[in-house]
Amino acid sequence: MTWASETPASRPTARQVRAGTARCAMYGAGSARSPLPPTFSRCTPSGLFSPSIDALAQSGVVLSSFYVQSACTPTRAALLTGLYPMRTGMQDFVIKQTAPNALPSSFTLLPQYLKQAGYATALVGKWHLGFYQRDYHPQQRGFDQFYGMYTGDADHYTQVASSRVWIRGSEGLQDVSVSGVDQRNGSARLQPDSTLHSTERYTSILEGVIRSTPPSVPLFAVLAYQAVHFPMQVDTDLYTDARCQSIVEDRLIDVDVDNRKIVCGMLLGVDRSVASICDTIKDTRSWDDTLIFFISDNGGDPRWGSLNLPFRGHKDEVWEGGVRVPAFAAGGFLQRAMEAASTQPYVSEALMHVTDVPVTLMHLVGLGDDAVGLDGFDQWDAIVRDTESVRTEVVININSATFRNGGAIRVGDYKLILEWNATVHDTVSEVMSLLAESETLPSEEYIQALVQQAMGSESKKYLFNVAMNPSEVFEGGCEEKEACTSLYNDPEFEDIRVVLQERYDEVAREALDPVFKWQDDGPLASPYLFGGFWTEWRDSNDDPFAVYGLSDARESCTVFVTGCGDGDGDGDKNGDGDGDSTTNGNGVAASTSTSTDGTLSHSPNARGGMTNDISSPDYVPMSMRAFLGAIAVLAVLFAAHRAHTRSRDGERAFLKQATGNFRYEAL
Repeated sequence: MTWASETPASRPTARQVRAGTARCAMYGAGSARSPLPPTFSRCTPSGLFSPSIDALAQSGVVLSSFYVQSACTPTRAALLTGLYPMRTGMQDFVIKQTAPNALPSSFTLLPQYLKQAGYATALVGKWHLGFYQRDYHPQQRGFDQFYGMYTGDADHYTQVASSRVWIRGSEGLQDVSVSGVDQRNGSARLQPDSTLHSTERYTSILEGVIRSTPPSVPLFAVLAYQAVHFPMQVDTDLYTDARCQSIVEDRLIDVDVDNRKIVCGMLLGVDRSVASICDTIKDTRSWDDTLIFFISDNGGDPRWGSLNLPFRGHKDEVWEGGVRVPAFAAGGFLQRAMEAASTQPYVSEALMHVTDVPVTLMHLVGLGDDAVGLDGFDQWDAIVRDTESVRTEVVININSATFRNGGAIRVGDYKLILEWNATVHDTVSEVMSLLAESETLPSEEYIQALVQQAMGSESKKYLFNVAMNPSEVFEGGCEEKEACTSLYNDPEFEDIRVVLQERYDEVAREALDPVFKWQDDGPLASPYLFGGFWTEWRDSNDDPFAVYGLSDARESCTVFVTGCGDGDGDGDKNGDGDGDSTTNGNGVAASTSTSTDGTLSHSPNARGGMTNDISSPDYVPMSMRAFLGAIAVLAVLFAAHRAHTRSRDGERAFLKQATGNFRYEAL
C-alpha cells in the first residue's frame, strides 16, 4: 500500500510502507487491464482482512505484476539504490546480526538524492542493511531521522533480537545464542515500552514525524514495519477478532493455521495503523500532495502463516510466490494526476520492479539526470495513464558464483529459472554448521565443495509463460501447454529459451563480487559487550572494539572487553580515539589470558553476577570461560595482523595450534 505527505508547490512526498511478508493472491492477474477488485488481496480458502488498506488501494492503482527480491535485505538495497542487488553485491544473502557486512557506502541512496531537492528524510522501523560500523547506519546514509532496529527480526514487544553462533573455546564446540535489545532513536539506545507492539510503536513515531515536520518542508519517509515478520506475536484483541478466529484448516493448503490466525491479527494491526497515519496526514499536511507506495519486501513463508496463492513458492525462492508481491500506488497526488489524465482507479498488469520506485520518485522531484545508469525506470506515465510498462524485462535475481549463479529473469511474458536442490539460505545454514565442526581453517576450494554438496550437482531449469501460467505449473495436463507446462525442453520454444539464457548469462557477467563472505564475528559483536544492545562493533579501521587494549604476545594476551562509556558505541570513553579499556556503570570489563595450548584463565567481569534472562543486559549466552576464550583467540589473530609480526600462514598456524578453529553460525 502507499501514501504520501504534503509538499510545497507541486512536488510530491513519497513514503514506502512495507507490511513484512504477508502474501496473498492478487485479483486481476492474467488480463491486460482489470477492474478494481472488491479487496486488494485475498488468500483462499482462509482469508485475511485489511479494509483500510483495501480502500486506499481502490483509490489508486494496484500493481499486480510487481517484483521484488526473495528476501528482505536485497529488496531494501534495491529500493534505496535503484539498482539490482547483483550490481551492489547484495545478491546472495541477508545480513546476519553478527556478520561484518553492509550495503557498500559507495552507493548513493534515495534519501541522499532527495535531500538535494530539499526533502526532510526519515526512516521508521527496520533497517537491515548492515550496522557493524557507524558509517553504515541510517543517519549516515541520508536519513535525517531514524527510529527503529538495525537487525532483521526481534521480539515485537521487548525488541530483543537473538543470533545463533558457533563458538569453539576451551570447552569445545558450542552452539549458543547471543541476544540484546535492538531499538534506536537516532544513535540513542532505547529500552522500549514492552506493552506496545512494534506496529503500534512505529505508527506513533511516524505520526510524530509527520506532525513535527513543518508543512513548508517536503517530507520523504520510509515506514518499514516488522509485521508480519517472525516472531509471530500480536495483541490479544486482534488475535481474538472473530474474523481471524474463523480461519480453519484446509487439507489442500500447506500452511500453519495457528500462525495464520496470528498473521491475520498482525495484518489487522497494520491495517488499523494505515488508517491512523492517513488521518494524520490529512489533519496536518496536504493529502493532495501526498504519494504513497505500498509494497511487501518478499513473498510469505507458509511456516509462519502466510499464503502466496495462486503463485508457486515462497520467501527465499525465485518462483512467483517468493518475488511477485502485493503493491499499489495511492494518495491525493496520484488521484489528481489520474483525474487530469481521465484515468479511473484500476489494476495494472504493467511489468514493474522495486527499483522503479526510487527512479520514478527522482523524476517526479526533478532529479531524473541522477537516475541515469540505474536499473529502475520512470513508471509514472504507465501508472497514471494506464499505458504499457516502460520496462520489458526484470532481472529477478542472479546469485554470485559462490552460490552457482542460480536465479531467474523475466523477459516479456517469459521467465527463465535456474535453481539447485537447496536455497541459498539453507545452503548457508548447512555449510556454516560444517565449517564450525572443521578442525582446520578451510580453503576456498574446500568451502566451495561444501556448497556444491549442499546445493546438488545438477541444476534444474524451467521456462514459463507467466502471463498464461502465473502459478508456474509444470506438470502439464491442460489443452494449452503454455498454461500448465515448463517450456524449457520444448523444441517449439527453443528460440525463446536461447534468448533468455543468453541475456541471463550476459547479466551474470556484469555482477559485482558479493558482499557476503564466509565470515562472522560471532561473540565480538555480542550485545553483552555493549550494555545489552546491538550496536556497531568495529571501528573505522575495521578493528573490533573488543580487542582494544590488546597486548600482542605470542604466548598469551590480555583482552579488555569494554562497554560504551560515552554512549556512542565506540568503546572510547574520553573521546581520544584510543579505545579506553576502563568502563563506567553501563560498561563491562574483563581480562583473559590464553596460551598456545588453548588453556584459559579469567578475572570476574566488572558487574559480578550472571543471568539466563536473554532480555537482560547482563545476559551471558555461554560460560564466561568459553566466551572470553573465543574472543582471546580472535584477539591474538587481530593483534598479530595489526602489528605485522606474523605472516598470514603463521597466523593460521598459530590459531590452529591455540584452539583448532573458530567458526560461528548466526541463523
